[in-house]
Amino acid sequence: MKRRNLRGVNLGKSKSDLNGKPIYSIMTFRSTNRKVSDVASNQISHHADGIDPIKASMSGEDSAVCGDCDFRGVWDNKKGKMVDRICYVNLGAGEYQKHIGYSNGNYPHIEDLDPCEKEFVNLSIERWITRFGAYGDPMSNRKLFSKMLKMVRKNNGMHTGYTSMWQRKESHFSQGALMASVVSESDYNHANDLGFRTYRTKLPGDKLFVGEANCPNPKVTCDECGLCSGTDNKLVSKFPKLQNKNLAIDIHGIAPKTNAFRRYIDNVQWKT
Repeated sequence: MKRRNLRGVNLGKSKSDLNGKPIYSIMTFRSTNRKVSDVASNQISHHADGIDPIKASMSGEDSAVCGDCDFRGVWDNKKGKMVDRICYVNLGAGEYQKHIGYSNGNYPHIEDLDPCEKEFVNLSIERWITRFGAYGDPMSNRKLFSKMLKMVRKNNGMHTGYTSMWQRKESHFSQGALMASVVSESDYNHANDLGFRTYRTKLPGDKLFVGEANCPNPKVTCDECGLCSGTDNKLVSKFPKLQNKNLAIDIHGIAPKTNAFRRYIDNVQWKT
């Protein structure tokens, strides 16, 4: 049986668990993010329904999938652009193209796949690392997260995932599979007290917190590492000494992003 050239699948629509607004979710099978992989990865993304991700970011409708994450940035009408956006996701590239693909019906629903296509999805999960929340927080659709995590584990696949919604009681169940995204030392300690391992972006030269280690990137890519898989990371074997550690990485990327992060850190430190 000949299958279609699947570049992704539609995981369905739902109401956001963050604010009740309509969202849709997709899983794609190609990645150009060299930090994640030099080859390929399965990327699960969540989008506000009925609007492209750029406009959603400008209007604040991205809160349906990003919640109140501080890295979103805000739209400045006077400057005519986003300011203080720290998020690593380039909305004008991959996520916008995914939205176009979804809008054009290029991603068949996962429940409508033929047996050959279903086998392809299972093999992709087995062979390639799965990224929960390539865009959008995995906790924007908790039911889907649980379903897809079960599929990943059934196929003995590796995964990575992060959540900024870790303080919410209803998100605590995800600690076995997701890393809590933190910035301040108080949030770091709070997340650890809740049972999460953490992942922190920091300024170059800032010291590591107690119990924290440097992210192995860029020595290895995420598909070679697998450390960012919560507390239940039994598949990790390449870095056994780091398996139970919290991880930190220096801010990287273009100047506007790194400068915005420096301002953000200054503000966090002033508040604390």
